[in-house]
Amino acid sequence: METKVVKNSNARRLLLFGVVIVFVSGTLVLLTSVWSRRCLRETTEYIGEVDSKEAALRASIPKLSAEVDRCPGTEIFRVMWVGPDAGRHAILYDRKHKMIGYEDDFLSGISSWPCYADDSAIRTVAARGGALEDFTAYEHRPSH
Repeated sequence: METKVVKNSNARRLLLFGVVIVFVSGTLVLLTSVWSRRCLRETTEYIGEVDSKEAALRASIPKLSAEVDRCPGTEIFRVMWVGPDAGRHAILYDRKHKMIGYEDDFLSGISSWPCYADDSAIRTVAARGGALEDFTAYEHRPSH
């Protein structure tokens, strides 16, 4: 029986390779864990300070559309901004109940009568550069 002798430098390389593999694997597990937690029941995105409600709503719909695509299992979406009054406002989309609306006070719920919306309507309005009132065109869609 023949025995091979492993040189010290090869053992160090092997150990270094093992450490790198463990580090990369751990990092991937951590990132996957953080990413999936972010897409659980609720997600909130921040678009910054915006000069007017209308501008904020137009800017928030494409952001909302991207989040809807990124998080297929999420139920509640908010895209939040700070208005000229220094208040925090948001667009709120409730995927489960197919409602979208404006939150005058962040986390307070929809402030006015909500519009019907589903993922498809959000994508369509976002692609057209539309605003919140454009969702009223979907009000009379049959529910599924």
